[in-house]
Amino acid sequence: MANVHNAEVYQFPVGNSAALGAALRAAHAWYKGNGDEQPWEQIVSGYAEPVAASRLAPDPASAAVYNELIPVYNACEDHALRGGPDPAPLQEAFRAK
Repeated sequence: MANVHNAEVYQFPVGNSAALGAALRAAHAWYKGNGDEQPWEQIVSGYAEPVAASRLAPDPASAAVYNELIPVYNACEDHALRGGPDPAPLQEAFRAK
């Protein structure tokens, strides 16, 4: 993930972090919908504190490869979702590098 997003990432001490994130977003929306909007920092406090020693930094060379894939990914998504042009030429050009 660090390379894909070209950003530092940290491990969380909880499992199922995607489910936790969805639950925290739901709680945030519930409070807001009931007129008691809570700051996001307050919602996640105690649930989403990263383990400081687990920091992973992106590898610049790997992150650059993922950055080059962004237009290819966008073309694939456009083709699949909106009937855009065939992304095969972009895929082949990337593979040829």
